[in-house]
Amino acid sequence: LSGSFDKFYVNYGYFMMVITAIAYFGRIIYLAIFQSPSVGLVWGFKIITDPFHDIKLYWKAPFDLMRGIKYEHDYEELRGAGA
Repeated sequence: LSGSFDKFYVNYGYFMMVITAIAYFGRIIYLAIFQSPSVGLVWGFKIITDPFHDIKLYWKAPFDLMRGIKYEHDYEELRGAGA
């Protein structure tokens, strides 16, 4: 019984990957047809590279939370330049 249960989750994973790929490439094709091919390619490239850009921007956030810094104005108070 557990073997068929594991296969269900593997098949469900593949199914979701196919649905995601259809949505991704469908959106690129839609934009290429109704806007321009360059708009479709730029959007596709942005979607692929956006997580890497987010990592670059927010990699320090967990460390700041551990130090008690939650908001940008907390940096000023930490440095002693607060109001």
